Amino acid sequence: MWDAIQDWFLGLGAEYGVDPLIFGAIYIGAIPFFTLSVGWVVRNLRRGESIVAPALAASFFFVSAYLYLLVAGRNIPWWVYGVLAAMVVVGAWSTVRKVRARAASEPTEVPVVLLIADISGYTRFMLDNAVATSHAHAITARLLSALVRAARPPLRVAEVEGDAVFFYAPATAETRGAVQRAVKEEVPRIFRAFEAEVLRLAQLDACDCSACAGVGRLRLKQVGHVGEATVERVGRFEKLVGADVVLVHRLLKNAVPERRYVLLTAPACRAFSPFFGLHPERHVERVADFGEVEAFVFGDGAVDQIVPVGPAPPLAWHERLRWRLRLRFRTRSSVPPAAPVPYGPAPSPPPSLPLPDRSCPTPPPTTPTSAPSSSTAR
Repeated sequence: MWDAIQDWFLGLGAEYGVDPLIFGAIYIGAIPFFTLSVGWVVRNLRRGESIVAPALAASFFFVSAYLYLLVAGRNIPWWVYGVLAAMVVVGAWSTVRKVRARAASEPTEVPVVLLIADISGYTRFMLDNAVATSHAHAITARLLSALVRAARPPLRVAEVEGDAVFFYAPATAETRGAVQRAVKEEVPRIFRAFEAEVLRLAQLDACDCSACAGVGRLRLKQVGHVGEATVERVGRFEKLVGADVVLVHRLLKNAVPERRYVLLTAPACRAFSPFFGLHPERHVERVADFGEVEAFVFGDGAVDQIVPVGPAPPLAWHERLRWRLRLRFRTRSSVPPAAPVPYGPAPSPPPSLPLPDRSCPTPPPTTPTSAPSSSTAR
């Protein structure tokens, strides 16, 4: 068998007209690089990333020995030309695609529907103790995940901001009306997802800390606005900037006395009209840098009409167990351990030093002067 391999290897020189040692060294040396390139392709496929670059690298190392034939050999196999032509086509297609994507991603103002779903009552749990703070973080993360899962296109998640989710829906002049109607339908859907998750967490009854015991007092408010924003791409993420983005965030801090409501600016109220047959209350909010902003509030009673109270969702025993284990793990990892107590007798305190006298100085005693005698006077 070794003789057959040796004859084949030495016969490469006669077949292709090249030095077989150089051809074989390139052929064998490219094997590990080809293997790494294939692994790169598999990794990108699993991550959902582009495989153009790793596929081109794998193709290059696959035909690297035959590229030597293009320079110094003859009788080159036809499939080598096919692989090289495919590499050129894929490379050109990838370049054109990147150029078009970069041109399309230039920041421009587009019509958008902005919606922020904010959890009320979250801060109060942060001020109790370390256990309540840790559990409040876990509860809030679960509620925010429920809000993100509930949102359907055309809503997109712009950012998760502490105890709120910032949604947006881009539109064009042709699709503006359809996008606005679709976002309106998402408002009660997000309320239902939040309140179903609150009921589920209350049923879990994990512990008696203030965060777990008070999860039923959490409420959701939604603030909506219709305007324009610039969508800037930062890596794989999209960042919204613009005056309307600032306005909808500042409206979160408002003078509405309720904790569960929908607040719509005047443009959003017109876009969502009719809002499920409900009649809002007019509200004027003074916002820094914007002056008086007209808004319309659908209070707790109005939300009850679009979000009917349903039965608590059923719970499986393993869900309760998994949640308790998660909270226990977070408690152990978040509460700092107590300081160790040293062994042996307690060290003696350092000797006390006399404190300087800081009282007001007393004046020196005065010696009384005697009256002159008569003889001296004379």
